[in-house]
Amino acid sequence: MKDLKSIFTPVVIQYMVIAIIVIVILWYVGSKVNSVFGSDTVDNKITEDNPLVVVASKLTYPKDQYVIWADSLYSAMNHAGTSWGAILDVFDNMRTNDDVKELINAYGVRTLYVFGVPTAAKNLPQSLTTEQSGSWNGVQEVNDILEANNITLRF
Repeated sequence: MKDLKSIFTPVVIQYMVIAIIVIVILWYVGSKVNSVFGSDTVDNKITEDNPLVVVASKLTYPKDQYVIWADSLYSAMNHAGTSWGAILDVFDNMRTNDDVKELINAYGVRTLYVFGVPTAAKNLPQSLTTEQSGSWNGVQEVNDILEANNITLRF
């Protein structure tokens, strides 16, 4: 059996130090690349912790249009029974991740009413997910439309 001094020669130690330095550099560069390019990956689920920074040049429509659509979404959800057809129609117009982000920003935080009783104020992702009922998955339908339009954000 060899002793540790014969295994860990100065040359082996030098290679180990170089390997560790290369691994640290690759990890650092990878994290920086991910922070720049990883913001719109497929696993980019919309949450309260995910900031919605919109690049105006990537918007497909004038900003006023997103307010109109946000109001339409609010109307579709703000009564007994959700008008999923109207909701899906709005999302069918989305062409970029920034379109979806601007729609969420335009929606803001709103109070929905059920039979005239106010619920907790919610943003668009929260409102959509609480509108689920029965076996039909409307949020999945929204996500399917986003995927079909090559949008990587998901609700």
